[in-house]
Amino acid sequence: MKKLFILFIILTILFCNNVNSKSKIIYFNDVNTLNFTQKIVDKKLEHKIKIICSYDFCNFIKGESLTDIIFDFETNYLKTINDIDLKNEVKVKGIRITHVYLNR
Repeated sequence: MKKLFILFIILTILFCNNVNSKSKIIYFNDVNTLNFTQKIVDKKLEHKIKIICSYDFCNFIKGESLTDIIFDFETNYLKTINDIDLKNEVKVKGIRITHVYLNR
């Protein structure tokens, strides 16, 4: 039983390693939802995006175009904010995008 458990742990570690290696992360310092499209098109990454994240909030992409992706991200992010004044401020300033997961 002990050998089976150790084998299971080793296989789990190998599987987790393999899954993590299939996606690449790009970190941003100066990107928000207002200039995201421009930055992504400049780097030619628009067809590789899998997940968009703002600090701890991440959103799987849904939609065909970058405007659909950003609209869905903003909608889901704003659902997490309860304060109306803060929501309005975030809409005007844009939501900071800290990193993006890409398909390989």
